[in-house]
Amino acid sequence: MKIIIAGDGKVGANLTRKLSAEGYDITLIDTNGEVLDASLERYDVMAVNGNCALMSVLSEAGVDRADVLIASTSADEINLLCCMTAHKMNPELHTIARIRNPEYSEQIYTMRDAFGLSLTVNPEKQTAVEIERLLKYPGFLQRETVDFCQKQGIIVEAWSPLGRGRIFDDPTLLSLANKYDKTVAQIALRWEHQHDIVVLPKTVTPSRMTENMQIFDFELSYDDMETLDGMDPVGASGHSPDQA
Repeated sequence: MKIIIAGDGKVGANLTRKLSAEGYDITLIDTNGEVLDASLERYDVMAVNGNCALMSVLSEAGVDRADVLIASTSADEINLLCCMTAHKMNPELHTIARIRNPEYSEQIYTMRDAFGLSLTVNPEKQTAVEIERLLKYPGFLQRETVDFCQKQGIIVEAWSPLGRGRIFDDPTLLSLANKYDKTVAQIALRWEHQHDIVVLPKTVTPSRMTENMQIFDFELSYDDMETLDGMDPVGASGHSPDQA
């Protein structure tokens, strides 16, 4: 996968370090030649010196062949223009813009298609883990984070939506499964669905694939949703970003 990172500051440098270590084809864009030289010495990446919002610079960076562009300069307006220009040059491109000013949030969400944006992120309010996906299943409700993402138009995906199987023996979930004549997995997936969470449970068993899809013919009551919301953690499968 070819990724262009526009802006080689603190955020861009962290992205470069992580993504280059995973073997991605990285091209950096920045107006500071010395910063680019330092990155070239540390990582196996390509670099283009210039303004990332210019078509000529994006063309030199190979935007027509890129899969993802991440605009992470310190200027929100440059990031927006960079993404909009890059998407115009390559309509198949996925663009991610770093936007720090909350005053832009509603406008950007409304005009996301015009800006050619796939996603906007604010590192000051979201960790890298929360941008990608959230640890989310009954007993581990990150209410404030989920509410924030949904208000900003950010789609939340469950991480380990079935708690890696550790929720299957929970008495509360077993009781609700019996009440609704469903499996524990279906109760958990329905709970996540009613919270507007995207769930992609992993399985290679056809019967379980079918079972996981059969969550749209019933609805958990308000009281049962409250019960699940208030459960103690029973299937944690990752560290808190603040403690990792």
